[in-house]
Amino acid sequence: MNNSKISIIIRTREEERHIGYAIQSCIDNFDNPEIIVIDDNSEDQTLKIVSLFDKHDIKVYNIEKKYSPGYSINLGVSKCSNELILVLSAHCQIIKMDLGKVRTYLHKYKAVFGNQTPIYHGKKITKSSNNISVYDPSTGEEISKVAMSGIEDFNDVIKSSKNSQVEWSNTTPLKRSRVISKYKTLIEKNLHEIAELICKEHGKTLDDAKGSVTRGLEVVEFACGIPHLLKGEFSQNVGTNIDSWSVRQPLGICAGITPFNFPAMVPMWMYPISIACGNSFILKPSEKDPSCSIKLAELFSEAGLPDGVLNVIQGDKTIVDLIIKSPEISSVSFVGSTPVAKYIYEESAKNLKRVQSLGGAKNHLIVMPDANIDQAVDGIMGAAYGSAGERCMAVSVAVAVGDVADDLVDKIHNQTQKLKIAPWTNSDSDMGPVISKEHKDKIIDYIKVESKKYFSGLPSPAAATLLASFIWISFDNGISGNEIFLGFFQMQWFALIITVFVALSMTANVNFYSGKDINLRNSQPFVVILLIALLFGLISHNPAEVIFIIALGYSLSGYFNLIRAKFKTSKNFLDVDIFDEK
Repeated sequence: MNNSKISIIIRTREEERHIGYAIQSCIDNFDNPEIIVIDDNSEDQTLKIVSLFDKHDIKVYNIEKKYSPGYSINLGVSKCSNELILVLSAHCQIIKMDLGKVRTYLHKYKAVFGNQTPIYHGKKITKSSNNISVYDPSTGEEISKVAMSGIEDFNDVIKSSKNSQVEWSNTTPLKRSRVISKYKTLIEKNLHEIAELICKEHGKTLDDAKGSVTRGLEVVEFACGIPHLLKGEFSQNVGTNIDSWSVRQPLGICAGITPFNFPAMVPMWMYPISIACGNSFILKPSEKDPSCSIKLAELFSEAGLPDGVLNVIQGDKTIVDLIIKSPEISSVSFVGSTPVAKYIYEESAKNLKRVQSLGGAKNHLIVMPDANIDQAVDGIMGAAYGSAGERCMAVSVAVAVGDVADDLVDKIHNQTQKLKIAPWTNSDSDMGPVISKEHKDKIIDYIKVESKKYFSGLPSPAAATLLASFIWISFDNGISGNEIFLGFFQMQWFALIITVFVALSMTANVNFYSGKDINLRNSQPFVVILLIALLFGLISHNPAEVIFIIALGYSLSGYFNLIRAKFKTSKNFLDVDIFDEK
């Protein structure tokens, strides 16, 4: 314990008057500390003074002014090699610390080392050894671990929620409102830090992240007026000598299961109202960006919320199933994909819970002929690319009515060319990355959905049909290798050309129509029957020649499309690779 090492991060910017004293205090009060200086493009003598301590092997990293203080600290943390980390302002000095005692104290209260995100109910606690990685979407690098809770953790959370809810429900609505009011103030004070947590784990731009926190904060503000909303009603003599009362009482334990795309906003749409009404609340956030929920819970505790009223538990489907099946939980709120929403609704209802289950809801946008095209384009850009499109309100389809389409597509194409995709640390970024490589691949697959209409290269059934029908014609006509075929080719040369053509077409990067987009259910039955009958009649009349001509025509169609595409300038804005990582 007493041999514990410490890493010290010192952020500087124009600190020539103080930096020397700060570094010296670190050297004097710690045994061989690791000192990391993050300099924000200082133009004075700061770095020269740092260089005077060359025998202590101080690590210096320079960043640009456009980066936030949070980025500086995160960079410093990523360079630390010790378990204990101290963040120090350049104008501050430190006093002697007994690191052994510090470490003992942290372990006593079950602090988790190694950037691990635990469960939370008043304190950070985890009993699980099952950890999964959390990644920075901008780089794909692992930035932390999240402890995936099990049954034991869940039972502890239920016990904590149940015990705290009784006392909290007996707290007057006015007192509960005061706690929430203080909570609102703390969120406002720490809004930038909360937004940075979202950016690091989700990839949103900083402005987008701040906006999402603000929209969640509006619900917290609404919850401050809960005493008025909890008033009951009284109606006298609704029937002969009959009066009517209505009262509002807490349900008990409520739970929320929230998605990765808005790790602050969506949870804050749930738990502030629930807690204001006297319930305790269990929040199961997405394991992809878990840190924001922990920070929000810590601020609520700082505001005066009793331990166990708000609980954050990390986990996967195991925890979800425990939530929706637990008899102790009265209601469940969910936001996420449609299949999961359906599952949670059905299973929660089976277990007699009040349930709100919101699934996918992508929108369509219609542009009328008399629309202001510039305004429409601005709206489409925000709706399509805001939050990297990872929101249920995102516009996935734009329908242009009449002759407005060409102008609309041209302007959207121009705007997408100007769209700047960059990490959140870049202040002029228009859009950050999607949350994971898997999501990126999925979206690119959507973008290239048009290619599913085509085979790349001549499909083997078509190639086999062409060769087989050619041989069939040969046998039917008794043509030998020395006779003239079709009046202009000798048989052996024609056979060679057909074979080479088929072989090259099968391996060529040429698109051949697949027919996968044909929907017979939506087709006119009469038309389908007529075409089948016509085709059958032609084939029955002269099967070998008809099949050969059809197969040959299909084999040439890919090359006709290729030639046509060469002379046509594509205006499809979806051709822009908005996920280019260069």
